[in-house]
Amino acid sequence: KQLFYVWLRWYFRRCSCVIAPSRYVAQRIAALCEKEVHVVPTGIEVEAFEGGDGKRVRERYGSKKIILHVGRMVKEKNIDLLIEAAPHVLEREGAVFILTGKGPAKDYFEQQVRERGLDEYFVFTGFVSDGELLDYYRAADVFAFPSTYETQGIVALEAMAAGVPVVAARAKALPEFIRDGENGYLASPTDAREFAEKIIAAMNDEDVGERAREFVAQYHIKKMAERLVEVYEKCR
Repeated sequence: KQLFYVWLRWYFRRCSCVIAPSRYVAQRIAALCEKEVHVVPTGIEVEAFEGGDGKRVRERYGSKKIILHVGRMVKEKNIDLLIEAAPHVLEREGAVFILTGKGPAKDYFEQQVRERGLDEYFVFTGFVSDGELLDYYRAADVFAFPSTYETQGIVALEAMAAGVPVVAARAKALPEFIRDGENGYLASPTDAREFAEKIIAAMNDEDVGERAREFVAQYHIKKMAERLVEVYEKCR
């Protein structure tokens, strides 16, 4: 690890400029970098997430609230927290937890669900196409994102663009993009009950989805491309 940081310092010295996707990352590398670190988040095509046919997904689950998670099935995503939070949510709301994505920890998470007797409330879809993903976003009542290792959190921005309330862990870069009680909700990455409470709050907040959509417009890929060009011009 020490050798890696030596190499990283050498690498930064050879760069004309350094760009980070969030202030969190910029602060982390500032100590290694003698240059200004420019923050340019990765943009998304906001209007692309206004589509999708949520009816096709909702037909499968009736009147249950749909709590969606999108991402690789790896332990860093902290999906254990969502599994632990589920019973607290289910005490108050009929819900189904839909987890899309594949990865090496998928079997592990499925086992955790079985051991807690939550099989009927969790759906692991595996890989889904971009078109299917839009349908899931459109159908979702809440987007749950308990990850503790995000340098930005692109899928959270996608959910916001789709007008889905996001409940995320108060960790790493996520608080830069999600303002608790304003355009989404934040909870401790280790407190399942608090995470559940924030999911319930998001379900009952009729306006948070629209506020999220308005907020995320500033991260449109065209605007981020313009900022990137400005940085390149400064570094010439």
